[in-house]
Amino acid sequence: PVNGSINLLDWLKKTNGDLAKDEDFEIQRNLKYKPLLSISHTLTKQILFKLKP
Repeated sequence: PVNGSINLLDWLKKTNGDLAKDEDFEIQRNLKYKPLLSISHTLTKQILFKLKP
């Protein structure tokens, strides 16, 4: 549980590096593709955009 507000995108940037290390990707050519961060970043941008007046 988190008390108070949290910057979701900032938190994902900090944690996704560790989460990505546990994944076993078939493509290993030094590609740093992080699907969780990519998807969350896209969703966050859409949400922030739609909340603007």
